[in-house]
Amino acid sequence: RAKDPIGFFALLTHLGIPHPETVTEAPAGPRADGAGWLCKRIGGAGGTHVRSAEACCPPGHYLQRQVPGRPHSVVFLADGRRAAIVGYNEIRVQGGTGPARFRYTGAVTVSEPPVAPAIGDALQALVPALGLVGLCGLDFMLDEDGRYSVLEVNPRPTGTFELYEDLGEAGPGLFQMHLSACEGWLAPTVRVLGRGVAAQEVLWASATFAIPDDLQWPDWARDRPAGGTLIQTGEPICTLHARAAERKAVDRLLSDRRAKLSTVLGWPQAA
Repeated sequence: RAKDPIGFFALLTHLGIPHPETVTEAPAGPRADGAGWLCKRIGGAGGTHVRSAEACCPPGHYLQRQVPGRPHSVVFLADGRRAAIVGYNEIRVQGGTGPARFRYTGAVTVSEPPVAPAIGDALQALVPALGLVGLCGLDFMLDEDGRYSVLEVNPRPTGTFELYEDLGEAGPGLFQMHLSACEGWLAPTVRVLGRGVAAQEVLWASATFAIPDDLQWPDWARDRPAGGTLIQTGEPICTLHARAAERKAVDRLLSDRRAKLSTVLGWPQAA
């Protein structure tokens, strides 16, 4: 139900939760050329399926009107009745004007945005309405005026939950919290203290190459392909992780690690 665009966005409308105009048929009238709309595959992930809309909507896809702002997400735990927020992230995409401009390239943790109370209310309404359990994610656009617009709910652990895996020195880990929430037990709050800013970056291949058989992966590189794996152009190589006291330091650390891994791979075009 969370991934059915007709039912999901009708539910958002019923609950009074802001969202972009969404349809499963090409718009009619003066904007029938698809201008101002995006075509998305139902159930798609990672942004590689998102395209500027044309004057049609292929089977298995839906159209969503573009809205201003920057993409964000919130990671939360749910037990089918209520939600406990883990943290907020700013989502990074490829950008530019090419066909991969909506491709997911990473995320960085951010402090609670001004719309946090409204997001919290939306989650408390959506969790029982959809029966969400465990670690989940909600994606939304946040504009310069502080207004939000919900894009989708992912009823599963999202890649950004890894930014919160070390939730403190004491208590259960985040995945254990996920299992407990699936079984119906949810802590009233999930607090992340003294951890600074965390970020992840997906390294995409700009050319075809093979992973060296003797590659010694650094600890901060995850989602590692096996030695000898042939990586095709446009496929993900791995995910880089970094944590620092503030955002600029995290970005510098990611840049350094990207350069180091490119050297280790013997392929300076990793980006």
